[in-house]
Amino acid sequence: MKISKKEKNLKFIKGTDSEPSYYVTDITLNYRRIRRYAGRNKEEAKTYLAELRIAAKEGKLEELISPRSAGDTFGEYARMLLDSAEWKTKRSASRNKISLKHLNRAFKEVRLAEINPGLVRKYITERKEGGMAAGTINRELSLLKSILYAAEYDGLIASNPIRGRRVKKLEEANSREKVILDMKLTDSDLRRLVDGAV
Repeated sequence: MKISKKEKNLKFIKGTDSEPSYYVTDITLNYRRIRRYAGRNKEEAKTYLAELRIAAKEGKLEELISPRSAGDTFGEYARMLLDSAEWKTKRSASRNKISLKHLNRAFKEVRLAEINPGLVRKYITERKEGGMAAGTINRELSLLKSILYAAEYDGLIASNPIRGRRVKKLEEANSREKVILDMKLTDSDLRRLVDGAV
């Protein structure tokens, strides 16, 4: 395929069958660049590009580009995943069921492609304000991350929006450390404990 010219988000490509094709390029959606077939001639392509721009202004770009299909919401996909033989045999299977209940309160009806770091941070804040322990929230976050990695692998999303450190885990207080601190021991008390443990 040979690119012969580019014109404001439209690329003209001459295919092997000598039939011209136009593609919409360089539009960013949910942290990823997209490229879509726009038409066989410039008029068709310009009409399609105009539709995309109107949809973007109305916040309906994702809907136009990826029409809703069964299994693309977080709740549907997560349920299918956790019900699979592979996930049922995980050591964390029973814990995952509990975590999913909480995740579903926030994400059940959200499309996988619409989950972003901001939504996840909001979820973490709400759980924290609801009195949940940092360890519990971190386990829920780990499950969410695993589900999104699986969705990426299955080709349902371009990439995991919370991969790496885009959303940080909460710092967990070590319970043993907390008990020792609560004892309000002096330096000499601690020295005696350490010497006695050797």
